[in-house]
Amino acid sequence: MDTITPNEFINLILPGACKIQRTRDLPAASMIAQTCDETAYGREVTKDIYTGQDSKNLFNIKGHGPAGSCRAWTYEYENGEWKKIIAEFRAYSDYSESFNDYADLIINSGIYPDALKNRHNPVEYLKSLQKNGYATNPTYANDIISIMNSFNIVERVNEYMTQQQIPSDWAKEAWEKAVKFKIVDGTFPHDPLTREQLVVILDRLGLLKDISQVCSIGV
Repeated sequence: MDTITPNEFINLILPGACKIQRTRDLPAASMIAQTCDETAYGREVTKDIYTGQDSKNLFNIKGHGPAGSCRAWTYEYENGEWKKIIAEFRAYSDYSESFNDYADLIINSGIYPDALKNRHNPVEYLKSLQKNGYATNPTYANDIISIMNSFNIVERVNEYMTQQQIPSDWAKEAWEKAVKFKIVDGTFPHDPLTREQLVVILDRLGLLKDISQVCSIGV
């Protein structure tokens, strides 16, 4: 993504961040701005300095990930000065894994209690992340907040989330019928259909009622 523009990068990762906001209750705007800072708007996603492996690590989380790890140069702020070191960063199969792993870290590690308390306020969430020790950079939160404001990311997230609640014109009538008869729950009509959602829909339509008899035919 060497030639991608900042706005193109934001548009690319916005759906994934909004999915985490909806399913894990973390602020999408904050996450998007973090990834912009950590990856230079997608142009500098960490790659292994020895193998060239792309980590697909949007947040530069260190350690070992689902797809292993990548070793790369980085800067850490210690004792009032920046130091260049080689660190090991988590690697992922895709950006979705990176988003989910970030959510697991914030929610389940027990390290970020203040950030979780402020998860519904993107600005305070970022300040709390820094307070809880998320990054060594003393201006980390302010840098991220500046990106968030410069690209109107909060507004873009809100607009996207609103759009996801409105069915397409050609599907509106069918969607309203499906909601009325409780075949769907009425939320996020543009989401992909999962297998568990599919079987619930089939069941509510009565198509699984005699499935055992159908499966036994010819046995």
